[in-house]
Amino acid sequence: MMFITQLKYLKTYLSYYREGKAFLAAHPQLPFPPSYMLYIAYGLNYKHYLEDGERTARWIKGQFAAHLPEKGTVLDWGCGPARITRHLPQVFENWQVIGTDYDQATIDWCSEALPNIQFLKNELTPPLPIGSAAVQAAISISIFTHLSAAAHENWKLELARVLAPGGLLFVTTQGDVFLQQMSSAEQHTYQQNQLVVRATGPEGHRIFGAYHPPMFMQAFWGTHFDILQHQAGTISNGKPIQDNWILKRK
Repeated sequence: MMFITQLKYLKTYLSYYREGKAFLAAHPQLPFPPSYMLYIAYGLNYKHYLEDGERTARWIKGQFAAHLPEKGTVLDWGCGPARITRHLPQVFENWQVIGTDYDQATIDWCSEALPNIQFLKNELTPPLPIGSAAVQAAISISIFTHLSAAAHENWKLELARVLAPGGLLFVTTQGDVFLQQMSSAEQHTYQQNQLVVRATGPEGHRIFGAYHPPMFMQAFWGTHFDILQHQAGTISNGKPIQDNWILKRK
């Protein structure tokens, strides 16, 4: 599967080369991640990476707005090459920003390219290199979608540890609109309100998938979090969009 991923990357790189080169030349003052790093985390399109990252950061802040204190620390857990993280200092004014990821090369690039943000390496398993109750808001964009059942439980407890009481967690998951992507056996498991895990590659990688029935999610989070908001995903331009959840640490 990794070989197939690399072939897909090469095809995308060649087809996007001229457009990507022109966009980079037009923005010489901005740092952009290496092409393969970007492809694995998001897809190879610098313009979308920059513009969608800012749009998503502002949208998340808007979703949080009614519940946030005036200042604090915001964590982007699984930040990848900082698509969203790089915009958080402007969006979360007066807040400290921390980004963490399990890929050392990604953290190295982020730390060098964006020195105004603190980037820390975590492992595929907890703990995070962050103190208990040190974070007032945390973001998890398409991270639980690439974790095993055991990792779900472990990371839920770890996020509960680093979030202060009343702290907010924004999570995206693959919900009902992803049924079309599942096999009949996976659909049966999903419709029994059980987590579906498709381990077709290394855990944490984009080819390792997890799917989350809403009723599973409600029970899963209930021990440590109150659910403030659940927005079901939709189909946009023929593609499924992930569910999003806002959770409040009890």
